[in-house]
Amino acid sequence: MRQATRLGIALSTSIHPLYHVCLTKKIVSVFSSLSRFILLFLFWLATREMLITWLLDVLLLAPPVAAGYPHKPKNLITIESKALPGATITYKEVPKGVCGNVRSYSGYINFPPNSMREAPQDFPVHIYFWYFESQVKPETDPLAIYINGGPGAGFMVGVFVESGPCRMSEDAQSTVLNEHFWNKEANLLYIDQPVQTGFSYDVLTNATFDFKTNILSPEGPDHDPSKDGTLLAGTFGSGDPSKTANTTLNAARHMWNIVQVWSQDFSPYTDNRENDKISLWSESYGGRYAPGFMAYFLQQNNRIKAGLLTGSVLHLDTVGIINGCVDLISQQKSNIDFPYNKNTYGIQAINDAGYDKAMHAYGKRGGCLDQILECHALAKRYDPNAYGHVDEVNHVCERANSYCNTEVDGIYVDGAKRGLFDIAQCHLDPFPSNSFLGYLAKTEVQEALGVPANHTDPSYTVEHVFNVTGDYVRSDRGGHLLDIANLLDAGVKVAMVYGDRDFICNWVGAENVSLSVDYKDAKNFRRAGYADVYTDDSGVPKAQVRQHGLFSFTRVYQAGHMMLAYQPQVGYEIFRRAMFNMDIATGTVTDDIEFYSTQGEVNSTHAEPPLPTVPPTCNFWGMAMSCAKNQIEAIQKGEASIVNNIIVSPTQARGECPTPQPTRKSWFYNNEQQSFII
Repeated sequence: MRQATRLGIALSTSIHPLYHVCLTKKIVSVFSSLSRFILLFLFWLATREMLITWLLDVLLLAPPVAAGYPHKPKNLITIESKALPGATITYKEVPKGVCGNVRSYSGYINFPPNSMREAPQDFPVHIYFWYFESQVKPETDPLAIYINGGPGAGFMVGVFVESGPCRMSEDAQSTVLNEHFWNKEANLLYIDQPVQTGFSYDVLTNATFDFKTNILSPEGPDHDPSKDGTLLAGTFGSGDPSKTANTTLNAARHMWNIVQVWSQDFSPYTDNRENDKISLWSESYGGRYAPGFMAYFLQQNNRIKAGLLTGSVLHLDTVGIINGCVDLISQQKSNIDFPYNKNTYGIQAINDAGYDKAMHAYGKRGGCLDQILECHALAKRYDPNAYGHVDEVNHVCERANSYCNTEVDGIYVDGAKRGLFDIAQCHLDPFPSNSFLGYLAKTEVQEALGVPANHTDPSYTVEHVFNVTGDYVRSDRGGHLLDIANLLDAGVKVAMVYGDRDFICNWVGAENVSLSVDYKDAKNFRRAGYADVYTDDSGVPKAQVRQHGLFSFTRVYQAGHMMLAYQPQVGYEIFRRAMFNMDIATGTVTDDIEFYSTQGEVNSTHAEPPLPTVPPTCNFWGMAMSCAKNQIEAIQKGEASIVNNIIVSPTQARGECPTPQPTRKSWFYNNEQQSFII
């Protein structure tokens, strides 16, 4: 299954504050329980050369936090839902300084078992949200909802790394301003979904988390954190795979209920509301979530208007897809072409033999493509509404997903040693930093947010059940290309935005998705050329866009999977222009935008040399993707040296990252032209 997020987990550190030792700043707090004599001795010792050696021996080799049980939230406000009887919202205002100095609210939308409308849900659901008010005029500014992908990826990477009002400080103990935050002119609502993702939970359960596998296990002698530095005990959701959504469409059913309750009952948003426009932005697996969810909302709107359903009509405005995996048939082959010779950085990440092997696995009889088509046919016949409850369909779709991952994607993923999210970097890619996971483990932060559970990102439980149903291979009724087409034909704007160094949801495949959407204005969109995108006064284009009317596809230069972290100003400008009905290229065209078309070349062929690689950084909280095998083994044995959550010793073994090699002229350098049917 695609892992389109930084892996990690954040647990409360209230029991073991030693884990957050910093050599130069935390000595006093760590040893506050010692006698005055010992403290004076330590300060004297700090002037001696033996200090570093002593600290490494005594502190840095100590195991990380062994348990984390968040305190019971205090001072919560409760709202009884009028939109859905039985549902409630519990929340608190977040103190300024936790993430910037803007007004924000953190809380849960709570659903008793079987309380959601038209959604399978025989278990309690507590969905976590964090709402940031617009800095201009909250009452009249639109609402943008942000969800991450995964499946099972929490939204906190969005808050602290991408679109939120803050960034982590250098020491990862506090936050600083993000000048390109999205709630300048829009209300911004982050949601952890489906349940058991991020801070969302079903039933609070004490369990042990294994950093090596991201799996939760019941507490017991077989899972003793004191014997293994990669195990942590704490409070989570149940980990029960039957107590969450297991397909994109089931998640859409849950999400519709979530938005119905929040948009009608959350008074800090609803009071004096003059603008009810709702947009949905997502990334990665969100390439399926965003169009699938909004298309479901559109369907429910039509049923409400027809008197077939009770609910509020949602004013759907914009769908934003950032480096999203949307449609496997349109995108899968690009996972062979892109690392071979169709990236614009001259990188050949797989050799000729690997390319031939992957192409054979993709196209042979019974290969990847055939298995995808078989999954679609069975799902359409036996499970057209994607409830994920037909074993035969699940088996065929799961098998197809596994085969394509292993035999096609695996040629690059297992052999190139390059980044899943950035082809120009090592697979132990240190950017963007996941230091926010340690911040979310701080007791004072958890209390400020009012959360009773630890943060899990991603949720193995959610990832597993989506794997079991083969959700990535299957699609909803008609497919996500039809979802996008239906939204466009209904007047909803769709912005596809892709960093051009990403492998897993690369822009080459996404461009094919955009050209494959068959909506009323498809011919005009395909005829539009690529225009340069300018976002500052430098006169240097940072991206290229093809746009006709409400539909745009943008390729952003020198950006990986989490495009907003690489090019925050570019990302903010694209967001602002899409939200406020401007052209993406310049932000100056506002009149009759539905008739606007970009002018330029039919292909985006701009090429640049790759930037220098960045040395890997092994972060304890993001161990699964940032640490090499030898580092994980050292953590497990209690032999790793850890400073501020970073493993400083051992470093990764030699040969872990790719060695510099001559690049080859790519398809783009050779100036070959794609041909599309217009």
